[in-house]
Amino acid sequence: MKIYKEIQPDPYSNNNTHILKITFENDGKIHYFLQGCYISIPDLNIYNYYKEINKNLPKPNWFFNHKAYTSIPLNLIQKIVFPYNFEMKILVRRLEKGKFTPPNSLLLESRFQFIPSPIYRAFISRSVRENEKYAPDIISQYIQYWGFSPYTVGIHPLNKQYSDVELLDEINNQIQMADVVFGIATRRDQLANNLHWKTFEWLQGETGMALSKKKQILILVERGIDLSGPASKCDCIVFDSYNLKKIPLFFDKIMPIIRENIKKRLGTEALFKILLLGGTLAVGGFAIKGISDTIKEMHEKTE
Repeated sequence: MKIYKEIQPDPYSNNNTHILKITFENDGKIHYFLQGCYISIPDLNIYNYYKEINKNLPKPNWFFNHKAYTSIPLNLIQKIVFPYNFEMKILVRRLEKGKFTPPNSLLLESRFQFIPSPIYRAFISRSVRENEKYAPDIISQYIQYWGFSPYTVGIHPLNKQYSDVELLDEINNQIQMADVVFGIATRRDQLANNLHWKTFEWLQGETGMALSKKKQILILVERGIDLSGPASKCDCIVFDSYNLKKIPLFFDKIMPIIRENIKKRLGTEALFKILLLGGTLAVGGFAIKGISDTIKEMHEKTE
């Protein structure tokens, strides 16, 4: 038996209620009667949520695999994008010699994940050195969970060889195409006082390009780095490379704001194009909702 999981927004709800839809498909050689299932999602405090199904699933034929469906409502206000452990105990009866057997339990353990849509394009300024990739790789994965397609020159799919001129052009183009720019400032060179560190030099140049293009920018700074230059003018989150578990907690607060800002800006740019096509030029700024107060509040709570 194959089992598929899909998360869909609840069309009758105006909040963060979603529906976890579960599909059971009989692809075997046994006629099943699907009685029901117990669903547990520990991370969402759901334990042994029982759903009655009572559906015949005959053996498949040449043209058709029989299916049954059930669903469970999920409130995804917090931590909506990270993978969750999922357990399901299925109660089934098999048809043997014209009679159904007593219910048997089939145990399924897997994970499910909700990714926001649409997928936005993110340029990530980060180190590409092998000995400095641990924290940026993890943080980049967290960024991707939040519905962003990440691009970094030097990281797949942009890991080809560039001349100096081509490299600058490619970075400039990628930043121009990005909906948002993230920086991950990790330690590289220790300063003479042995108390602070410098990060990789490309961060300043790439951040400067993003600022000149008026991109929304968020810098994640490893604790102990003396951040200066253009990067120091951006919204920053300080992280400890030995305790990256706090990053998802920060993202739960920050990412919805960033996504909403992108949505509003895309809407504003679309309107701007319409006005230009109509021969009228609208003069005015686009106000991005600030995240500095949110970052300050988060740091106060975690200190």
